[in-house]
Amino acid sequence: MKKRARSSKPSARGSNRVLLMIDEMLTAFGQAEGFHQWSFMVSVEPPSVLAGASRAHGLTRSLHCQRDDAFANVKVHGPPRATQVRQVAEALRRAGYEEAWKLKDETGFRRWLPGDRDVRAELPFLRELGDVDALNGRRGRTVVARRARLRGRTPKDWRRAIESARSAAIGWNVGAIGFGRRVGLPAAHTDKVVLEVSGGAFSTIPSDTSVTVCVSVFARADSDHKIPTEVLRPVNEALLGHGYRRRRSKGEFLSTKRVPSAAAASRECARIFASLEQQGHAGT
Repeated sequence: MKKRARSSKPSARGSNRVLLMIDEMLTAFGQAEGFHQWSFMVSVEPPSVLAGASRAHGLTRSLHCQRDDAFANVKVHGPPRATQVRQVAEALRRAGYEEAWKLKDETGFRRWLPGDRDVRAELPFLRELGDVDALNGRRGRTVVARRARLRGRTPKDWRRAIESARSAAIGWNVGAIGFGRRVGLPAAHTDKVVLEVSGGAFSTIPSDTSVTVCVSVFARADSDHKIPTEVLRPVNEALLGHGYRRRRSKGEFLSTKRVPSAAAASRECARIFASLEQQGHAGT
């Protein structure tokens, strides 16, 4: 008789709390003009990770959807040379996962999911991994190359991905979702400098939910243009006295603010974007 691995499925109440956070963000930012969903992630972590154990064990399974791609991650906790870790790693390779990173106490594997159908098809596999023995005897699959979505992800696409995760019968105990708006700044008569305002939420069980607003100014990737002082000064002034904290980031102005709820994040994103736009420093 097979030994079943210790279940990492949290209570239904915990999983519901993660999904509730996602629903609250969707509702709040559905009313924020010009802001679009940028990312969505759900994960189930084993008890040893949630407890902060110095030697975690088991698997962390997660689904990541971004504007132009999606993928599943499986993190194998434990020293890479440990016998059980090597066996699980080999089974994941046979299942079409490629090694994405390796550290002294964990190894990460990833499988790209080019379409919505691929996302839905992968969720049962992630659910079965609640029992490590489920890897044994599975049919082999080839690795899938990353293929970016040419048109990005529409609101309908996002709803389908989220509903697929919701109905997958996986006890998600970690979740994250992000929305944002990005425009060019008229810096020295060029559009090479970009303003980005975003709101994101991260929820983990048994901890609470964290909701953050972020304001960033940076040069486009295809440009060596430096951010002029005359652009940064009014941005900095607009944030003063509103609870933002400047973060160190090379070649980028980055400032963040914790807010109490999804609704507060939506309001603050709209407010600060409008404030910068009124000063004539954001495009339309």
